[in-house]
Amino acid sequence: MIARRVAALLVGGTLVAGALAGCGDDPAWFEIAHVESSEPQAEPTPEATDAGAAAVRALATRHDGWTAAGGADVVWSPLATARALAMVRAGATGELAGALDEVLGDGGVDAVGAVGEAVRRDAGTTSTSDGTTAEVELGDATAVWGPSGQTWAPGYLDALARSFGASAWTVDVAHDPARAATELDAWAAARVGGEPGDLVSAKALADDDRLLVTSALSLAAPWATPASLGTLPFTSGDGATADVDVVVADGTFDVRRGDGWQAVSLPLAGGRFAVTVLLPDDVAEGSGLQVQLDELLGALAEPGEPEPLVVAVPAVDRRSRTDAGPFAELLGRPGADLVAMTDDPATAPRQVDGFFGEAVLALGPAGLNVDGGANRGAILDGIDLAVDRPFALVVHHVATGTPLLQALVTDLTSG
Repeated sequence: MIARRVAALLVGGTLVAGALAGCGDDPAWFEIAHVESSEPQAEPTPEATDAGAAAVRALATRHDGWTAAGGADVVWSPLATARALAMVRAGATGELAGALDEVLGDGGVDAVGAVGEAVRRDAGTTSTSDGTTAEVELGDATAVWGPSGQTWAPGYLDALARSFGASAWTVDVAHDPARAATELDAWAAARVGGEPGDLVSAKALADDDRLLVTSALSLAAPWATPASLGTLPFTSGDGATADVDVVVADGTFDVRRGDGWQAVSLPLAGGRFAVTVLLPDDVAEGSGLQVQLDELLGALAEPGEPEPLVVAVPAVDRRSRTDAGPFAELLGRPGADLVAMTDDPATAPRQVDGFFGEAVLALGPAGLNVDGGANRGAILDGIDLAVDRPFALVVHHVATGTPLLQALVTDLTSG
């Protein structure tokens, strides 16, 4: 069985609460309410799916403004971010709606919903090259949250159901914001796998007149090609060197090349998802590596050239907590542009007052976000591509070129 890791959790807003377990003896005021539309989720058309994939790839090039604690390498989810922004756009009007339309592209909310659904349908049980089956596990927790007593506009509920298969939730956090934060983490973890974290603090939940949008995404799958574990030296941008664990795979892989870089795609079981590793020709980091990653993102819509290779990639394990990055100012701007979310203007949220993100990306000999497979003893002679300096990673949906997770890895020498 696959042991899943939480791969991305994005939380926008500050009215948070959760639900769920152990509430049987709790006071009635802590009960959550769940409201959904009977509108069926839209069938993703090829045109809408392509437009949504293009929007997510464009959003993935917005590197400015992302931060992580301690200045560490940042891991984030372009797809989850796009879905969170699209859920806000579904209830936005005025200047906020116009600004989000620019971010989401021509297809808008429906296109982002379509590509998300196309990605979801390609997960599940899949056949492997040796005739067995494997699980590609995609977890999702997408919802909007409002204060207890919030009444949602039917049109907004229809939009959530039609584009995302999502519903709306309400909860009273005024009595116990710490409990609400704990329950939110549990709610998300139950849907994407993994243990509840400490993403949302009680301090973020002090006011019950705000909006929360959650969009959590996780992907866990074994490699399509068996891999083993070895050790090779890695040189960071400042010249420091250390021996690091590497995943070694031998097979025929899609390769893409650009100005000063090459990238190889390691398929996950079933071949519908892949981890693409971009290696610059020389040590590059910061803006230089971002420019190369942007070129790769633009190339993901088309297949690479298959080449037989032996590849060694560092066994990365990265977790980042982030804010809304380049969209923080836009979402935090007070106004009346979210009035379409509710049928009572007096209770309409004024802004998205906080955006909390977390993403995890772990590569090992067993696969992506999969425990086990620590088969040390890889033969390190004859390596064709050794990822031994700062590099970029993109986890993507192969058919659409949609980036689910991405990271710049600049330093593996500091422990």
